[in-house]
Order: sequence, then structure tokens, then C-alpha cells
Amino acid sequence: MNVELVTENQKRINKLISRYEEFTRKLLDCEVDDILILTEKRKGLSSEITKLDSQIKNEFAENTQALEAYQNKCDRSSLPDELRQVFDLRQEFNSIAFRISSMDPEIKERISLLRDELVVKIKKNNSGQNAKAAKYAKAGISSGSNFFVPENKKLI
Repeated sequence: MNVELVTENQKRINKLISRYEEFTRKLLDCEVDDILILTEKRKGLSSEITKLDSQIKNEFAENTQALEAYQNKCDRSSLPDELRQVFDLRQEFNSIAFRISSMDPEIKERISLLRDELVVKIKKNNSGQNAKAAKYAKAGISSGSNFFVPENKKLI
């Protein structure tokens, strides 16, 4: 069991989760075009965190006390000094993860509202005499040719 390696990995995880929190905060008020970019960045960070978490669990797999310290499932005062740092680092991670989880419903609601607004705009742009798609379709029909599938192109 290498507690020093686990401590270093948990510090790396905490840095990654802090960046994840930063991207999550940006999702609360970013431009629509940035939502996909930020969610992809969060996905990448999540993948790295999961990988490091697995490494830590494998390192502590045969030591129940160490695994419980890592998972914050024990009394901190009963731990030896080397595992207290693991416990404390994981507690820091848990507090950041809790803040992130409290932002997620607000982000989901925001994305849902943005989606609804975009659907209304699309319907507005594609209805009535001013609809762009309708203009192209009417032009093709009135000229007697098919603009969408040119007739002079052979199928291969």
C-alpha cells in the first residue's frame, strides 16, 4: 500500500474537480455556442478523475481501513496520521462535488429553456411567407425542376 502515491493522486483529482467546477459555473451563464465545448471539457475531466479514482481504489483494495478513509466512511480520529491526510483530501473533493451537484439542476433548467427558445425561433423562421425553406421549395416547384435532387446527376 503506497499512501504517498494515493495522496498525490488525490491532490491531482482535487485539481481536476476544481477545474470541473469552474467549467460548471461557466455553464450557468455562457453563450449557447459554448455549452457543447464546456460539456466536452467536463467530460474529459470526469474521465481523468474516474481513472485516478480507480487507481486509488486498487491501491487500497486489500486494506479496509485505508479504503474506508479514502471513502470517508470512518471516524477520522481513529485513523493513523498518514491516512488522515487521505481522509482530509477526499473530504475536500466531496465538498467540491457537492457544490457541483447543487448547480446541475440549474444548468439543466437553463439548457431546457434555451432549447425551447431555439425551437420557437426555428418555427418562427420556418413559417409563413418569409420562411427560407418555403421560398426554396416554392421556387423549385414553380419552375418545374427539382433543386434538391438535380435530375442531370446519375446515381452510382
